[in-house]
Amino acid sequence: MKRFIIITALCLVGQALWGQTYYDAETLGENTYYGTARSIAMGNAMTAVGGDLGSIGINPAGSAVAGYSQFTITPAISIATSKSSYSPVAGSPYTDNYNDRYTRFSMPNFGVSINFKTSNLSGIKNFTIGLVGNSTNNFMSTIYGGGMNSHTTMAGAYAVGADGYESSVLDGGNYNNFNDWRSMVAFRSGLISTYGGKTNEYIGVTEKHDPVSGQTGIAGPIDQYYGQRTYGSKYDYLFNFGMNFNDVFYLGGNLGITGVNYQYDYYIKEYAQNPDDFTIEYADGTILKFDNSRYQYSLSNKASGVYLKGGFIWKPTEGLRIGAAIQTPTVIDITEENQHAAQVHYLEESSSEKSNINEWHYRLRTPWRWNAGIAYTFGGFGMVSADYEMADYKSMKYKTDMEGSYGSNSDYDGVNRAIELFGGLQQTVRLGAEFKPTPEFSVRAGYNFFSNPETVMYDAVGAVTAVTYQDVYNGDMSNSEFYAWENSLSGKEKLSRNRHMVSLGIGWSSKGSFFADLTGRMTAFNNNYLSLYEDYITDASGNVTTYSPEILSTPKLWDVVLTLGWRF
Repeated sequence: MKRFIIITALCLVGQALWGQTYYDAETLGENTYYGTARSIAMGNAMTAVGGDLGSIGINPAGSAVAGYSQFTITPAISIATSKSSYSPVAGSPYTDNYNDRYTRFSMPNFGVSINFKTSNLSGIKNFTIGLVGNSTNNFMSTIYGGGMNSHTTMAGAYAVGADGYESSVLDGGNYNNFNDWRSMVAFRSGLISTYGGKTNEYIGVTEKHDPVSGQTGIAGPIDQYYGQRTYGSKYDYLFNFGMNFNDVFYLGGNLGITGVNYQYDYYIKEYAQNPDDFTIEYADGTILKFDNSRYQYSLSNKASGVYLKGGFIWKPTEGLRIGAAIQTPTVIDITEENQHAAQVHYLEESSSEKSNINEWHYRLRTPWRWNAGIAYTFGGFGMVSADYEMADYKSMKYKTDMEGSYGSNSDYDGVNRAIELFGGLQQTVRLGAEFKPTPEFSVRAGYNFFSNPETVMYDAVGAVTAVTYQDVYNGDMSNSEFYAWENSLSGKEKLSRNRHMVSLGIGWSSKGSFFADLTGRMTAFNNNYLSLYEDYITDASGNVTTYSPEILSTPKLWDVVLTLGWRF
């Protein structure tokens, strides 16, 4: 199972080579609600609670619960942290522990809701209209780690990855007419080169070739370092309408406009511990000694889409509330930009290369969402609430947004097959509580559990078939090959990469119109095993003999949120 998780992490890095993946779809389609400090403090278990502008994105009927108009603004600070350790060969002991931290400011909520009295016309006591912006995901994460390696190198892996390409193509070809931009950048920067008079076989700048044995390997010990950061957010702009039927039944709807800004960057650095080990002598007598190299990749996604959401809250008895909501899929239009770059530094000189910025346009259909909740209020002393939400990620689908100009829908057959096969149901449980020791002061707590929607497949002998992910993502399998492989599978199992959130908060409400809430939330993720590059040292049968280095990272996300509000 561990090797599967490693390969899964590699697929995340591999998006630089293989395009859109199941993981991109899950990232852009997932909701991890933010909202106001009060809704976050109560674990966003707000489906049956309402009355708060942070709850409107969860259940549109919540706006009608409040018998007043209100305005809120919510600044926040988010801190991504990670603890990482390094293994030079996956499966060997971890060493070289590092801590990393990354901080950003945001505005996870702002909005206004206007309440209109109706003199109990046709049983409608009042109705509300509102305009609210709520963050539904925060993409912040950070990883940094590394250590000494005397077994494999990034440059060696990239050299093997380029084998088969003619050097004239890598050196003189146009980026836009060639799929493997990494190999082009690696060759043009000097990170890899041909050797021994060959024109389509490559060696890394950190390697040496023995012409007697025919073996190529690392020239000496190196220090490797890997850094990765993601940031950005998913934001929903909501046009809300809600109705209050005699303080018993509340009905509401949202027209939601989703905006996504996602940035992903990583780099791998390698340093020679002794540059004399990496001496390169050219035919013209030039001698260079490798000192260090850096390969970096950046990806930016900007997206927008529209959806509808409707919900209700029902108070069958005093104190008890029951609510539910349903949200349509969002078809989001995505503009993706990515770029590769590399630098190689010798003691004597340097060389570098940067690819074009590759721009691509496509669409993604996100899943339907259903949520239900129950809450109970204890007079004016407090309340408890619980929510359940689910979304089926295997229903996601990629397609082109402009047939012919940016490819065809068939270009996404591979990743769409992967989504259908490996996607599954994500279940979310949200719990919240609020206690009011005085009418003006509140103490709140919340908890969230997110199940991992992804599944892993097993073949007839029970082996994990994760290596087939790459072929499915690439669309490298024909339909007949794919269905033959699918029929050979004996079962599937959920991955245990679940996520937990805990939150605590306080609130103060004046006797006038002003109120303020303060909340802290911590999101704990499971351990992340990250392979820095592909395994490339194999025996004659193609079996891996030396695994690539691995970083074990334990990430967390901390949020401190302040809401300032006015009722009128």
